Parts: sequence; structure tokens; C-alpha cells
Amino acid sequence: MWNGSQQLIIMNESIKRIVLLYADTGGGHRATAQAIAAALHELRGSDAGVELVNATPYMPMPYNLAERVYPFAIAHTRLGYAAFWHITNNRSYTLAARASMEISGRRSITRFFAEHPADVYVSCHPLVNQMLPGVASQMFPNTPFLAVVSDMVTVHALFWSEHITHITVPTQQARALAIRRGINADRISVTGQPVLPDFAERVERAHGRRDELGLDPNAFTVLLMGGGDGMGRLTQTAYALANSGLPIQLVVLCGRNEQARIDLSAAGIHAVGFTNRVPEYMGAADMLVTKAGPGAICEAFVAGLPIALYDAVPGQESGNVDLVTTSGAGTWCPQPHEVVTQVERWLHDPGARYAAACASRAQAQPDAALNVAHIILQHAKSHSQERINQLEYHEGMEFC
Repeated sequence: MWNGSQQLIIMNESIKRIVLLYADTGGGHRATAQAIAAALHELRGSDAGVELVNATPYMPMPYNLAERVYPFAIAHTRLGYAAFWHITNNRSYTLAARASMEISGRRSITRFFAEHPADVYVSCHPLVNQMLPGVASQMFPNTPFLAVVSDMVTVHALFWSEHITHITVPTQQARALAIRRGINADRISVTGQPVLPDFAERVERAHGRRDELGLDPNAFTVLLMGGGDGMGRLTQTAYALANSGLPIQLVVLCGRNEQARIDLSAAGIHAVGFTNRVPEYMGAADMLVTKAGPGAICEAFVAGLPIALYDAVPGQESGNVDLVTTSGAGTWCPQPHEVVTQVERWLHDPGARYAAACASRAQAQPDAALNVAHIILQHAKSHSQERINQLEYHEGMEFC
């Protein structure tokens, strides 16, 4: 019969081919994929065979414009975006979008699978969930296609597809919504929102080391963020805090919003462009002021920071606001003057700030990316075993 060493070679070879897909509509989807990739590397070593792919170039019109349209819509047409989100948040639109993408994108989808062969595909974006799994189920019926839902509570219908092998969600609320949308409960795992697997360790190392970031070690430090793309009322909030007269040290992470960094720096505000040192900045902060993106919120949970939410994308982030406020981890401050009031309150009331910090830490799931990585590897292993069983059945005599 087929010997064990041959079996091990095929299983290892299968596990190595994992493709993680994202699109840059906001920074959260790429960050989720990167966190999972880091977790896979931690579990499998440097030779994990993980590939990160931006799926946008493979999308047909008009979906391939999403990366350009999304930040413009969030910045300039909030009401229009909110209306679009709610109008399209249903199964009818989802099925229409899927059919449109599969038909008009047939060539590019075929090219994608030819250029990125894998034994497991993992989508971190709702448009990918409609474009690829149905075609994959026809072309590669035994290849697992997983999806990682990054919206925490209010999840758009585009995330759900019956062709997805398994779905991971960050919260029990998202799981309940998936079941209401017709997803079998056995195909859903609650893992938490993936953050870098070493995030908590890096936060801990940063405590008491503000000088390494060029910060005053004794000042009350407020960290202001607007997501990976520096969206929302970032600059207005920064100016309000900087001009408040409060005895605080303000640090603004502007992400990819280079204009915001330039303008704030010119005003004498400590503004930082896109950085990979978010854990260190959170470890140095006393509190976080942020847009209600799932990544920043869950990172703040891991860091145990009290959170003041100053902005939220309509629809998809409204549930995040409720999650933070009802848990006691933070407050909703949609106007710059309300942010200033909340910062002043926590500055002068350490007990209230400590209570919010404890509530925030209670929500933390630092191993979420590792949880997702374990599920991916389980499906990879199952797929490998299926291949082995098929080979033994169909070609067993050749290996006797």
C-alpha cells in the first residue's frame, strides 16, 4: 500500500497553498488578511505558503471601482452611501450582484484561478464572497472556500453565500444574523475579529516606553485614529483637541491620508502617517479616540483602552457603536466638542477611565487571528485527506 512518507509529502504540499483575498475599500479588509497571514506563519513557520491577493483587479465593472468610490462616498456623500447600503442589504441584490459578477467577469475570474491556484481560498471581503465561491464550487468542487466576516454586528448581505464552505464571524450577534440569512449553523464559527497575533505582547512591551516614540513619558496621552485610510472627521477632531487647552499629549495616526498628516503637522500637532507601530502607540496611550471601525475597536479592546468614538460609517459601523457603548468600554461622541468633553471627563476622573478600560479589556480576543488560522488549517488538512483517499481508491494498485 501507499507508504506514510508519500502521504505526508502530499498533505504538507496541500496545506502550503493558501490564498487570502481582500480589497482596499477601507483599510480593515487588508488588515484582517494580514493578521490571519501572520497567524498562519506563526503556526506553520516561514514556509507557510500563504499568498495575499487584492481581488479588485479581477473584478468586472463597476465593482472594480469600489476602492476609488468608497472613500469618496464616505467623505462626501454620507447620506447617499447610507441609502445605498440599506437598499442593497438584501438577498435579491446579492443574487443579482453575484450573477452580474460571474457573467461579466468570467474571463478575469478564470484568470484569477489560473494565476493563484490553491488548496484553500479565504475571502476577507464581501464582494469576493459573491464573485468567486460559486465559480470555485463548479471548477474545484472539493476545494474549501472560507470567508472571514470583519463587520462586527451590522453585517451586509453581500457577506453571505451558500457556496462558502465555512464562515468565521467576530461576534455572537453576527452569528445570529448569519443564521437568519440562511447560513447553516454548523458552517459558522465565532472567532473574534482578527488582530495581529503578537498585538497584545507588543502593547505590553510599549508600556512605560513612550520616549521610544518621541513622547513625553509623564503626559496624559490621547491617541486619535481614523482607520487605515484616515477617514471620517479626523482633522476636525484633531484641531478641536489641540485647541482645547487641556493638559494632554495628542498623537494622531493619519493612516494613508497624507494630506491630513501634512496639515496637522503644519499646525504643530504630533501627526504620524501610515505606520506598522499601532500596538506600540496604543500601549503608550491613556485613551483612544477613533472612528468606529472594527479593527481599531478590537485592537483597543486588546490594549485595554477606554474608547471615544467620534464617527461611524452608516450601516456597517452602527452596530459597533452600540457594542462599545453598551459594554461600558466607551462612549459615542459624534461632534468634536463632545470628544473634548469626554477627554476632559476621563482626564479628571481616573476611576471612570479605569472602569471603561476594564470593560474594554473584558471584550478582548487577542487570539482571534490564531482561531481563524486553526480553522483554515483544519480545512486544508481535510482537503488533503480527501485527495489522499481519492488517490488510494483510484490509483492504489500503482503504489502497492
